[in-house]
Amino acid sequence: MKIKKILSMLLCAVLIAAAAATTASAATYTEKLEELAAIIREAGLYSSEDDDPIMKALERYFTDNPDKFAEFANYVFQTHDVYSHYYTAEDYEKLYPKATKYVGIGVEMDDTRSGGNFIKNVFEGSPAEQAGILPGDEIVSVDGVDVTSYSLPSLTSLIRGDEGTEVVIGIRRENRPVIIEFRLTRQPITVSNIEFEDMGDGVAYIKILRFGDLKTFFDFAYLYIELPDMGFKSVIFDVRDNPGGSLDVLLNILNYIVPEAGMDLMSIYTRENGHEVYTSTGLGWQPEKMVVLVNENTVSAAEVFAGTLKNLGCAVLVGKQTYGKGLGQYHLTLEDGSVAIITNFEIKPAGNESYNGRGIVPDLIVSQGTAKYPMPKLGTLSHANSIKLGEVSESVYQLELRLHLLGYLTDTPDNTFDSRTLYAVQSFAREHGLRVLGYASGNMIYHLNLAVEELSKKTVSVDTQLETAVKIAKGYLNPTISH
Repeated sequence: MKIKKILSMLLCAVLIAAAAATTASAATYTEKLEELAAIIREAGLYSSEDDDPIMKALERYFTDNPDKFAEFANYVFQTHDVYSHYYTAEDYEKLYPKATKYVGIGVEMDDTRSGGNFIKNVFEGSPAEQAGILPGDEIVSVDGVDVTSYSLPSLTSLIRGDEGTEVVIGIRRENRPVIIEFRLTRQPITVSNIEFEDMGDGVAYIKILRFGDLKTFFDFAYLYIELPDMGFKSVIFDVRDNPGGSLDVLLNILNYIVPEAGMDLMSIYTRENGHEVYTSTGLGWQPEKMVVLVNENTVSAAEVFAGTLKNLGCAVLVGKQTYGKGLGQYHLTLEDGSVAIITNFEIKPAGNESYNGRGIVPDLIVSQGTAKYPMPKLGTLSHANSIKLGEVSESVYQLELRLHLLGYLTDTPDNTFDSRTLYAVQSFAREHGLRVLGYASGNMIYHLNLAVEELSKKTVSVDTQLETAVKIAKGYLNPTISH
């Protein structure tokens, strides 16, 4: 029968396909996809010889699932190279803002830490600084929304907004058991990648946050050329936690530092142009002593900055071995505004020695230190008696001082037990499983003193790297520059 014949043919086809699948089990996924595409082109009723069924399928899938495209595209780039990325136009603008001015609270997030959204830097004069937010604080909530699992682009979207609008930021601070909430008014924030401080005795401290846009170079140049006239003889450059940036900005800054013309500053290798060497112009001013601070988060162009000054004998490097990223990326904008970041070149500092995958070893390896928690001078606070609402006394001041130290009271302590004091007292009691009363009980005060005592046993980080750099710059230490 005709039906039986068709069934037999189908059965044979299934068996043949099964056998083929068995023999091709070792084939790569690419080979398997090519095989499937060939079958569609050659045997498909609705296909042509130049058909690309794989691309057609991907187009259809991402048309139906547009939210999956960015995820897939980034996965493709990450598979190609760990430093390559794909970002939508919105996400790219959040992570790499074109403008040096935006409306927000004035914090820079730490993209090197995992397990939370931590603040790396608080801009001078910003709403965040004025409110008392500190580097190292973790943002855990925005307007009551838990953001502990948010990505940095998503978090940035919540924090930024229109000028004059309010946002409530929940902060978890090291050594403090409670969440501190800050009500901030969003303001225009001007970003500067150059920070300056007078360290005394003719020593200037310049922190380069990143080798950003042309403004970064101008900010540096206007400051640096004035240093000799201001009486500075030594300079400390801090490129710790510097993620790199523009090579043009880096080269211009190096030219302001290296005084001799014709010195090799860096070399770049690309597939298109091979090796290209960039030399100094001879316009620079070199201080009597120069120190560069580096750490494990000194990356890319920042490593070239440090490595070049070290290899030319201009500076002493202090800190920890650098990250080891000697590869650079191009940022290519697609028609829809999305951006493909792809590794395109290798960069080497003066001396033409690759640091990729190895990092740069400082002349003086210094780890960050610790010190006892900076406790203020506290008076006696007895738990023999309770402290009531409305009371004005030294005991109230000592109570508020302790609550402020532990993070329960954000206002300046005074000697009046008012509603804000009561709120802090009740918050402490609630957090420690005590009875929540309308006053500060003797038992609550007892546990408060215990909490302060435990806090006094803790330690805080001390910038021993900077302390060492200052000693070198002032002539108290004389380490040998290694090459």
